[in-house]
Amino acid sequence: MTILSTLNYSHFTKMESLEKEFYNADYITPAHEAFCWYKEHKDSVIAATDSNEITGFINMFPVSDSVFSKLKSGTFNDRDLKSSDIVDINSSQNYPFHMFLSCIVIKKEYQKSGLSRLLLFEAIKRYAHKESLFDFISADTVTDDGKRFAQKYGFVPIFTTDHASTVHIQSYKDFVFKVTQS
Repeated sequence: MTILSTLNYSHFTKMESLEKEFYNADYITPAHEAFCWYKEHKDSVIAATDSNEITGFINMFPVSDSVFSKLKSGTFNDRDLKSSDIVDINSSQNYPFHMFLSCIVIKKEYQKSGLSRLLLFEAIKRYAHKESLFDFISADTVTDDGKRFAQKYGFVPIFTTDHASTVHIQSYKDFVFKVTQS
């Protein structure tokens, strides 16, 4: 498996198709919108491949205070996330930053391969230069597998949202430790 260094729109349509194997469309950001995130914020989406096949991907990025507030109150569906909701940590002085693990999807036959951890490591690495400026990381899970994943990496469930998902949160420092020590 290889982490792709550059993504194109075709990758995003493949990621959207992969996501539909696990989630209802009510929870999925359309490929064209996710591609817009990526064009402006290259570190927001990381994908892995095995030959020409997308085997998994992660969407993890800092979000605006308003999005973080909506996440904490259970009124934000990441399907509605726009590129402008993602914070450019290299130019913003508005910290601490709030990280959002929006999605991690691994193709079924790769789920026991260590790919999720590889993607998490890559995401953490991309933000390491500003790690001390992050306070919390949140995750919004839809499936039982997602809840188990969140628990494995130290997230604490705080409530069920208005769209039937579960919001989890923890300190970013604890998250990095849990990922790198597990």
